[in-house]
Amino acid sequence: MIERDMSSNNELGPMVPYSKLYSLASKQDRLLMYLGWICAAICGFGMPSFVFLIGNVIDSFTPAASTGDTLAQINQLSLIFTLIGLGIWFISYVMYACLLISSERTVRATRTEYLKAILKQDSSWFDTINPSELSARLSKETAAI
Repeated sequence: MIERDMSSNNELGPMVPYSKLYSLASKQDRLLMYLGWICAAICGFGMPSFVFLIGNVIDSFTPAASTGDTLAQINQLSLIFTLIGLGIWFISYVMYACLLISSERTVRATRTEYLKAILKQDSSWFDTINPSELSARLSKETAAI
């Protein structure tokens, strides 16, 4: 087995700390990120609630309860299942939308700054770089972020 030192031979380049990664995000983008993360936590908390509801459904099948009481309790728990499922579905949509919008806006700002940095280079730098490679490199490096 060949061992490789991943820190010295990283295909993606040097690792960037998160504080620098989100430095180009505006306040609105950060707000969308935080809202998306909160919605993700709510979705994560919503799924285990089904375990407790299934326990309540199983507990409703007691020999002492009548059939009508059991059906009424199961109907009520089914409604709660449905409402929690719809809530999780809506919150997960909000999470996805917020995180997607925030990431797209941050990548757009990163591409703009990257292009500005390329255009500030001396003309001799462009002699050493293939011009057709610049746009592919810009897309590849911002996609890696």
